[in-house]
Amino acid sequence: MTITLAGVALRTLARSMIAMARVRAVGLDDVLRVKAAGRRILLVSWHGYDLCNLAVYPGLYGRESRAVIMAPMTWEGRVMEQLATGLGYDVIPIGADPSSPVSARGVVEMVSKIKDGCDGMIAVDGPAGPPEEAKLGAAVIAKRAAAIVVPTVVAGSREVRIRSRWDEHLLIPPGARMLMHFGPLIDTRPESDAAPSPEEIRERIETALREGAVRARAMLGPTTAATTRV
Repeated sequence: MTITLAGVALRTLARSMIAMARVRAVGLDDVLRVKAAGRRILLVSWHGYDLCNLAVYPGLYGRESRAVIMAPMTWEGRVMEQLATGLGYDVIPIGADPSSPVSARGVVEMVSKIKDGCDGMIAVDGPAGPPEEAKLGAAVIAKRAAAIVVPTVVAGSREVRIRSRWDEHLLIPPGARMLMHFGPLIDTRPESDAAPSPEEIRERIETALREGAVRARAMLGPTTAATTRV
């Protein structure tokens, strides 16, 4: 399958998934409040939630909102680029090697885009794992952009996990309840307290995502046990 066809297929899947799921957002009001106050935001999540996050953003934040992601110039990354651009996102190319000059330029551009008003979105364990271990890059970007970090977790009353992928990518089947859990917010430039270091931000992101997943499943109830791995 070509990159373009794969991107179109994923885009169709993403739109269909959201159209047929019953989406509930917890903590969204807090995010909208800081956005209304003029603060910049960086939404952070696990890589396995990427399809859900990209699909649900326009409906939750409004068509007038602008969002930006980073995608490595690998085959998978270029498919993600096709998916995201088709959904209206800005996409910043980065190298497969995070220490490459291309990746360094991508970080600078990401910070600039967020400062200019785009909502940043980063999978903190991407692009290739290990799964659910937050890396430092998102914290550095958030601090340079003086952004509010928004940990974002997805859970479904029924879930499909693609076990052939390193991130066991999450899909929500038709008719299932889908819960988007945002927060707690992490201010990289608080007015009253000392600003956290990038490592402190990274640790808080990882903790928030892990604890958020537990809370999200508790909110959905015991039906979250219905997880299928394919």
